[in-house]
Amino acid sequence: MISFFNTPSSSNYVTEKEETLEESQIRHCETGSLFGAEFGKLPNGRFLLINRAHFQKYEENADGVYGYAKAEFDLSADTWFFANHFHGDPVMPGTLQIEAVLQLAGLYLAWAGIPGVGRAREVGRTVFFDEVRPDNGSKFCFELFVTKIQGKGKLSFLAGNALGFLENGARVMAMEGIKLIKSIRS
Repeated sequence: MISFFNTPSSSNYVTEKEETLEESQIRHCETGSLFGAEFGKLPNGRFLLINRAHFQKYEENADGVYGYAKAEFDLSADTWFFANHFHGDPVMPGTLQIEAVLQLAGLYLAWAGIPGVGRAREVGRTVFFDEVRPDNGSKFCFELFVTKIQGKGKLSFLAGNALGFLENGARVMAMEGIKLIKSIRS
């Protein structure tokens, strides 16, 4: 079992900042126009795997919890990857579940005001508990628990963990040891 499941609930912390973004706003991150080009971009077109996102930034505390984000990706039988993965047995690829979480981490850093271009550096451990299929839910939901944001000069990084689940609450995946680096390009 992944150890971060036993950490205290984020509801025990004081929220400094909170905001929800809808798809129309998130789509502006494809071009860098939501927060500004200096905060990086998200993938565009069908490769953007976030339809809605909610962000919270917490007061720094002894547990090291810095922030929290939750996002949703809408699914239907017509979602582009179901036709190809696999024929007659549609399943959301695990790599796209990981990609969705990494997109949320990059979006969190931009929302928190950290400039630079984000790139994934590490995913320590990922466990898949169940499949994401078109017949077991209309949304892939995922949570990011940000445990650290650190910046120095032209380089910043985020550390955290994540959970993925279906709309009905059934857990489908967990990631531990996420590291995303943002660098300011000259």
